[in-house]
Amino acid sequence: MNMLNKFKLFIAVAITAVAVSSCSEDQTSLSANDIKGKAKIKGIITFNEGQSYQNGKFTEIIKPYAKDTVFVKIANSSLDPKGQATGYTTYIALTDESGQYEVEVPAIDRAEGTAVTVQTKPYVGKRNMLVSWENEKPVFEAQEVIFKANFTETVHPYDIVLKDVLCGFTPRNSEVGYPETVELQVKVGENSYESNGINDHTPIFKLTSDIDVVIEVSYDSDEDGDGNDDIRLYGATTNNNGYAIFSIPSKETTWSDVLITTKVAPYTANSFNYYNGTSGVIIGKGTYNQVDSDFYNTLEGISDWYNFTPISAPVVSVKMVFNPFDNAENEDVYNKYTWCNVDTFK
Repeated sequence: MNMLNKFKLFIAVAITAVAVSSCSEDQTSLSANDIKGKAKIKGIITFNEGQSYQNGKFTEIIKPYAKDTVFVKIANSSLDPKGQATGYTTYIALTDESGQYEVEVPAIDRAEGTAVTVQTKPYVGKRNMLVSWENEKPVFEAQEVIFKANFTETVHPYDIVLKDVLCGFTPRNSEVGYPETVELQVKVGENSYESNGINDHTPIFKLTSDIDVVIEVSYDSDEDGDGNDDIRLYGATTNNNGYAIFSIPSKETTWSDVLITTKVAPYTANSFNYYNGTSGVIIGKGTYNQVDSDFYNTLEGISDWYNFTPISAPVVSVKMVFNPFDNAENEDVYNKYTWCNVDTFK
């Protein structure tokens, strides 16, 4: 944070409104300024405007919560060693142009610490939603939503807490909000070989980059009123390690029995190097197709139930298997079922 922004933050903290507790005869008033112990909370606040598709890849539209207000609220009871004070103390800070915030708060020395709640102002914006896949391209639709962040941290004297936050959102005119995100990883592999010597070619699935993956997530809500669970589409492109990483909007960080369908569309390849025993054969042009658990080509994707927790991300394996075109060179030599029982991804 540059000096100008630090100065702005100092001004913001200096004009903090302090809520003084009401007092009974045996209770004195509480002033946060009288507490010597201090702690800092800082980080970056962002919001996600959905997805776009540029240069053949899905990207998340992440924007900073820039030059806007952050409210930091502390219950006076958590600052009172006796726990009897009432009311709240509220601090106001401003983020800089990159969404960074930093605020110093009072903290008393006790085992349970001091609970600090950080909130942003509600912000009305739009999210690009993936709604279909047509002519080998994704189709998006803008949805008006309300973004907001709200989280609580426990601090002790002299703590410096680093907390980066992605704002949750609620669709406009909806009671269903998505304040959290959960992570799903999809690894995509093409049938191939691992060479351990001149005449040793072991069938594997080779992790592949730049492959578009679309998932359909079933939510236990019915915003459109059709009597069915809402289905939302999300897209991601595999990275250099062959993984597509999804951050799925959710109501909670722990989410159980979630029905998700994973799809990868077929794509063309000019040839395939096939090893029949120790001799290599070049197979002519064909396509890579996603296969199901029975090794049949599928355009419908693979559906399964998944569980999410804050410390674990499910990993989905997608097998893409080469299929030569009819009358392709050496088509009759190729046997895709060589990989039928192969589960190794490298």
